[in-house]
Amino acid sequence: MQKSIIASILWVILFMLAPVNLIASDIGIDFFHGSYKEAIEKAKDENKIVFIDFITEWCGPCRIMDRDVFSKKEVGEIFNQSFVSIKLDAESDMYMPLAKEFKVKSYPTYIFVDPNTKQIVHRSGSRQSVHDFLLTGLQASSTEYNSVKLLERYDRGDRSREFLEQYVLYLKINNYSKKLSVGFEEYMALPGVDLTDKTAWIVFSKKNRGIDNELFQEVVKNQKKYRSLFGDELNEKLESEFGLILQRAAHACLYDASKDNSQKYKDAVKLVGEYNFQNKEFVMDHAHAIYLIGQRKFDEMHELIMGILADDSYSFDQKNKFSWFANYARKVDNDIDYLNKLVIYMRYFAYNADDKTDVRAHYNYAKLLEEILLQSDIEKDIFFTKMPSFGDKTYSLRPKDLKRKPKK
Repeated sequence: MQKSIIASILWVILFMLAPVNLIASDIGIDFFHGSYKEAIEKAKDENKIVFIDFITEWCGPCRIMDRDVFSKKEVGEIFNQSFVSIKLDAESDMYMPLAKEFKVKSYPTYIFVDPNTKQIVHRSGSRQSVHDFLLTGLQASSTEYNSVKLLERYDRGDRSREFLEQYVLYLKINNYSKKLSVGFEEYMALPGVDLTDKTAWIVFSKKNRGIDNELFQEVVKNQKKYRSLFGDELNEKLESEFGLILQRAAHACLYDASKDNSQKYKDAVKLVGEYNFQNKEFVMDHAHAIYLIGQRKFDEMHELIMGILADDSYSFDQKNKFSWFANYARKVDNDIDYLNKLVIYMRYFAYNADDKTDVRAHYNYAKLLEEILLQSDIEKDIFFTKMPSFGDKTYSLRPKDLKRKPKK
């Protein structure tokens, strides 16, 4: 089960940094369809670990992992080699006791079990990228870097560079924010470690939040250096941090357009305006459009957005960030003036989306057309204004067989 695990983990770390275009394949994880007891026996016979994907009938992220991660050839190559994989419904009568024994409280949860001792050797969970899930599998199959060993070694005081590297990556993948904050600080304090270190950059770029810290200021002052090392990842980091400051202030005005919130937004604009970074104008315009919705200045918002949509210097992915403005309709009580402008943007996204199988653009457009028609001066007895007499009563992207989360 070891199988040159150190080399494999280092390969994944490098892989995580490389831009890749993974293509869906039929050769993904080969899930075993027998019982858990049979999976244990099979793993013993094949000298493998048991990988349990704990799911529920209402878990949306579980389905996303099935579609976007478990189906990948790269994932299947690692998991089929090292694990007997099985899906268990944590709320079924048969496996609820096992889920409780393993303290499964969220979904999906990934439990890796030694078939000989029936003890957990690695615990992980949540929606993960292909890159992160590959590292999850490699750490789980390692006798040195599985989660049980990582936590034990940390508690014993191991602060070696090789150990802390794997420890902070594990915490990063599994969103252990408090422990990650401490562990990352310890890792960065090691001799020879700075943000040019690949692991340090991964954690910093994805999890280290805020602009009022030395690491972020170091990056801002030396953008040319870090862009040469990490390319678009630097741009994404800067846009994410500065955009977050602006959007939090702008969103506050959606709920309460008081003078205090308006001033806080203006203060955020002034703060971000003092920095220089790529795509600064777009980041600030996007937040300003949100602010204008809160101020009910729809004409000004419309002029701003239409100018961006007509500007070929912006990519479609950038422009598509305005598709989320469909979610703000309720914040303005479905104001018909707002909806009449919004539908123009949603039509643009529906017409121009590169991926025509992405249904969200078409859903937003159709949903808006429906709402506008319902508010128009059409005859009240026309069929469109009546609730459907059969079939689904609402228009939704939710899969029919994905159940609702039970209320407790």
